Parts: sequence; structure tokens; C-alpha cells
Amino acid sequence: MTVTLNDGRVVEVKSDTVKGSPQEPMSEDELLAKFRDCLDFGVGAKRADADRLADAIMHIDSSTDVGATLVGAFPQTTPSNRG
Repeated sequence: MTVTLNDGRVVEVKSDTVKGSPQEPMSEDELLAKFRDCLDFGVGAKRADADRLADAIMHIDSSTDVGATLVGAFPQTTPSNRG
């Protein structure tokens, strides 16, 4: 990316990797922040709801009924939380 500043200076930044790729993985905090942001944008989920779903996903291997676990943890969307 190249940016020309108001004073005429040019700043250029280049990266051959993408954050979240195997070459530049996200930390768990970065991943959770992105997950929360995506759920907020997509379905208007509040942080606590996103965290409940994230926790269900992170512990899916101990679930006896994966479908019920995910459905039960998925944020409920209503017109009031999409406004």
C-alpha cells in the first residue's frame, strides 16, 4: 500500500503474507475479536452471545450432541438486536 501524506511524503508498506494465514497466524485474542465482529456484523450478536458460541466451538470435542450444542449456543436474532 502506498499513501501520500498531506506534506507530500510517501509512505509505502508491503507484505507478502495475510494476517491469519499459516505464515502469519492470529493470536487467540485476535481470532476471538474477529469472530465477535463477524457475528455482530452478520447477526447483531452481542459480545456475551458471541463468547458463548465461541466457547461451545472451542469445546465441541467434549459435546455428546454437536448439533444441539451449536444450535443452543448460536445467538438468537431479533429485529431489536439488528437495528
